[in-house]
Amino acid sequence: MESDDGNKQKIVENDKTAAEDMRKQALERMGQTAKRKKGDESEAPKKKSRRSTANAVEYLKERAAKEIALKEQELELRKKEQENLMEREKEKNQNQENLISTMLQQQQQQQQMMMALLNQQQQQSQSLLTFMEKFVPK
Repeated sequence: MESDDGNKQKIVENDKTAAEDMRKQALERMGQTAKRKKGDESEAPKKKSRRSTANAVEYLKERAAKEIALKEQELELRKKEQENLMEREKEKNQNQENLISTMLQQQQQQQQMMMALLNQQQQQSQSLLTFMEKFVPK
């Protein structure tokens, strides 16, 4: 019976320690909980590795190369936009010149028609005068 009593005492003691641990965990702050969990996971803290300056220099070189490539692309785009703008201006000027030339041609045609009409009127007037001189007595 003593072994039964000893087992019961061990069980009661284990339950008491488990309850005590639970109370402690419930009263812990967040930081303490994180530390305790870290301690449970790995006993030897991992050594932080620092990056060498070569990695930093390499990163900076890559970044500078990317920036240069980006600036070259932007410059090329600006150049193309400028060329397109110049092309549009050229076409616009050409269209204006064509319009002016067409207007001048129309104006010349109108002048020629006016001159032809004036000549025709003069001929009619001259014919009428000649006719009147022949048939009208003096």
